[in-house]
Amino acid sequence: MESLVQFILAVLTIIIITQSQAFAQGKTLEFNQYATVPDKTYKNLITFAPLGIANKLRFRYERVVAKSYSIGLQVSTYYGLYPGYQALLVGRYYRAKEAPLGKYFMQQIGIGKHRYKNTDDYSSGAIIGIAVGNQTALDKEKRFILDFYIGVKATIMNDDAFSNDYDVSNWYSIGPGSIFNCGLNLGFRF
Repeated sequence: MESLVQFILAVLTIIIITQSQAFAQGKTLEFNQYATVPDKTYKNLITFAPLGIANKLRFRYERVVAKSYSIGLQVSTYYGLYPGYQALLVGRYYRAKEAPLGKYFMQQIGIGKHRYKNTDDYSSGAIIGIAVGNQTALDKEKRFILDFYIGVKATIMNDDAFSNDYDVSNWYSIGPGSIFNCGLNLGFRF
């Protein structure tokens, strides 16, 4: 758990330093002259999943890289029946070319490590998923965000820690390995 917290702090520190330097120099990320993001927009977004606090804490950092595209990092810490963590790279394509607002298609790929209840049987694996969603501004300045998505994901664990020895029905329905991938997040743009 301590190493996960250190990892999250290191990633956030790198993001803040990079953004501070880019802001001070007045730079934008340019892929070509037609896909630049104007300097006046808020290109960064942090979201939190308040409905998931029953079994996890989930945060996502999202960075707009072009008018229709954003990339991000999602970190989840699970407790309860399947303690562990997941770290996912997230890519989004926005239809309205006004990232990070509007309807989008999302891809996720990452890693996770979990155990069953109070055992020492840890299992790590890969996660891949797709979803569609909509991110809407809640205020006039478009800084506070409501994000909803629905999709599917696959969590492939690399050993038998979640074998028939344990009841894993919740793992696939409402746990970290759930196939149905749904999220409701609140966020702030900066």
